[in-house]
Amino acid sequence: MGQQESKKIKKQVQASSNQTTDDPPRGKVQSKVKRVLLLYKADVNNKQQLDIIDAFRDELVNAGLPLIKIKEKVNLSTVNASSMSQDLEWLNEINNIILIRLSSDAIEDVEKIMRAKNFVNGGSLLHNKILTVSFGKTTPPGWPPSGIKRSEGGDQKDFCFKFEDECTVTADDFESTGAKKTLNSIVKALAACS
Repeated sequence: MGQQESKKIKKQVQASSNQTTDDPPRGKVQSKVKRVLLLYKADVNNKQQLDIIDAFRDELVNAGLPLIKIKEKVNLSTVNASSMSQDLEWLNEINNIILIRLSSDAIEDVEKIMRAKNFVNGGSLLHNKILTVSFGKTTPPGWPPSGIKRSEGGDQKDFCFKFEDECTVTADDFESTGAKKTLNSIVKALAACS
């Protein structure tokens, strides 16, 4: 009989704690996890290029735990603008962000997608939830594409790892102090996007 009384008291305690009005219903709580679409261009036959993208993705997720989730990786070598399922409606959803790995050979493809998916507001202003990263010393020439600009006074949205030669980058390069600093800056920028 004592065991049944314990169960009854436990149920009453749970019921009274569930009746508090200070806490919002669990279904209404917004997640802080950022869902990132990683766009990049890599030769599907070049294992080194693909491994570098995976290493970058892994290091970014580790730096951003638990706030960053790479929802999907899209290789621009295998996808064209019309077949990409993400569009402006997807980007405008809370916590959805696009991170583009910029390389000089990707800029033309990125521009086509930006325009086809209406990620360029009014035809000239790049959506605020689009960030870019370059593995080289600087942002590749041609970014942003002609006629497209970032909004004035916004936070930093374009990042560079400043590696000497993008062609010789290895997974270990993302372990350096400078790379960790850049990863942390990207995580902060992603977390600030809303």
